[in-house]
This record gives sequence, structure tokens and C-alpha cells, in this order.
Amino acid sequence: EGASVTLNCSYSTSSPGPRLFWYQQFPSSAPQFMVMTGAGTSSTLYQKSNLFTDRFSSKADKELTMFVISSLKVSDSATYHCALQPTMCHFQGTSCT
Repeated sequence: EGASVTLNCSYSTSSPGPRLFWYQQFPSSAPQFMVMTGAGTSSTLYQKSNLFTDRFSSKADKELTMFVISSLKVSDSATYHCALQPTMCHFQGTSCT
């Protein structure tokens, strides 16, 4: 508790403007959308859910997206997924369908 952690997800795409998504998943639950960050020509795009509090941050570049959790809490214990667009989950909502 209290420390910070950085989760890295590397990717490869021919898209000039990929969108990178992060999801949080607790056991026996569906993944919950946290944040979408654009890279390349989409670098100004940024969408987040209400689950994405000030303790979280995310950024993406040409080959890597990072998700940082600061001031870790026991309640942050979950599986975190990254996804490269296209994805079946939509950043307008907070859960996968």
C-alpha cells in the first residue's frame, strides 16, 4: 500500500493513429473500462471513465502504452488489460458488452 506501479503494454500496428484502452477486471466480473489514450495522429484523444480517479494516469506512444497507479490500495488488486483498437468494448460506457 502507498507505493506506485507502472504497467506497460507494448504493441505493433500499421495504423497512424491507434487508440489504446485499459480495463480493470475483478474476479468473477466483466472487465471495466478505465481509460482510452490516443497515439500518433490520435494523440489528442483521451477518454476516461468515472473509475479513473486522480491516482491513475495513462499515456501512449508509438509502441507502448503505460498505466500508472499511485498511492496503491488493497482495492486496486485486480487484473488490468490493455487493448488496441479495434476492440469490442466502447469507451462511451464503463463495461464490456
